[in-house]
Amino acid sequence: MTATNQPVWDLYANYGDVNPLDHGGYFVFVDTTGVYQPEAVHYQAETRTVHRFILEPCTYVNSVLSDNPSHPEISAWFADNLQAPADFGGYSVADLIADFVGDELSERAMAWHLIGEYYGFDNLDHSPYAFETKKEAATQIAKWMGDTMTAKPESLLDAADAFLVRVLYHETNEVSGEAFTVCGVCQEVDGHTDSCFIPAMTAWATED
Repeated sequence: MTATNQPVWDLYANYGDVNPLDHGGYFVFVDTTGVYQPEAVHYQAETRTVHRFILEPCTYVNSVLSDNPSHPEISAWFADNLQAPADFGGYSVADLIADFVGDELSERAMAWHLIGEYYGFDNLDHSPYAFETKKEAATQIAKWMGDTMTAKPESLLDAADAFLVRVLYHETNEVSGEAFTVCGVCQEVDGHTDSCFIPAMTAWATED
């Protein structure tokens, strides 16, 4: 029996809010083995719902937009009415098609995101799941974002601050009504343990 290569996912970018836990995230992952197509994770903060779907590369042959490379004559399920989502997202139909078929992953990711926004992300992932608590969501988002830095910071302290500010979430004391923060990595209230700084140190040390 031939062994099947398993994907090794690496975060390419978060095109959602800089504070995805409270305002939603759109994470794009690439398979570092090069076998599997990129995938996206859409996180809806209000319901803590996660949709994950493949960012299929599309073709446009004989005026047919297809998400099936093996059968370019079969149109994608949303392709019969591209004008409506294009108008919704402020695109021209031509630009939307170009983003679907182009080589730029960020453009393809945003084209699929627009389809999800317009038609509903349930149409991109028929089996979404939701975190039961904000704590669970914060822990997973911290894992998704933990090894990424958008630019090398000036110091290790800056690296830690840049990482930790993204994994804090806010809670309210039910008795006193006072607001406080909780770390999505170590679950400390209004603070962090030393272990939280490991992802930040790794990113700072390895960034070119």
